[in-house]
Amino acid sequence: VPIHELIEEPHETGAITMNKVSGLSLAEKILEAKKNPQSWPFNQRIRQFQKLVEIVAYSHSRKIIHRDIKPANVMIGEYGEVILLDWGLAKVNLNKDGKSKTKEKWDPIIIDGSSSVSGSIKGTPYYMSPEAALGKTALVKETSDVFGLGAVLYEFITLSYLIKGSKAIDVLKHP
Repeated sequence: VPIHELIEEPHETGAITMNKVSGLSLAEKILEAKKNPQSWPFNQRIRQFQKLVEIVAYSHSRKIIHRDIKPANVMIGEYGEVILLDWGLAKVNLNKDGKSKTKEKWDPIIIDGSSSVSGSIKGTPYYMSPEAALGKTALVKETSDVFGLGAVLYEFITLSYLIKGSKAIDVLKHP
């Protein structure tokens, strides 16, 4: 989402001015398609997935890893535009070898598999790459986002999760 204005005041909370984002999240579109597959034709799903891939490719070209690519973080606008939201877990300023400049420790947190994990394991279990799920944050790089894209693509096509499990601990143990 473009930021049009950034207001920084000493000793106060800052503010930003951005576009209003409206439409349905990809998670909502998938739920709708599960009920009525005709509501979201396959060729339209693939075109919108392609737009998502382009967004992620652009962020990677700027050395930014999203780390939480999931349907709930993708907005489909009323005219079919695709917007990747929630960059709160993004990792920036990578070394030339693609590794983070920071070192994080693994501290597992048990939650529902569809919610974001906070703490040292970062992301959403159903869409996490194996290295992220194992807490090996030094190995999390662009390929981890690509894994998330693959999990989203699987869900686009099948309208079901790639990784099965009803609890985060089960999902985090995926091979």
